[in-house]
Amino acid sequence: MSYSDEERRQIMAALPERLTTVERKPRRETRRQRMARERNAV
Repeated sequence: MSYSDEERRQIMAALPERLTTVERKPRRETRRQRMARERNAV
């Protein structure tokens, strides 16, 4: 996938917006999920 400079600029500009909409409704993290995530982070 190759983008022109202009396309890449538009995509990068849209990313933060997309992230904020995703983070607006956080999923509850179960204890098991947290343990697994912390184990992976080490």
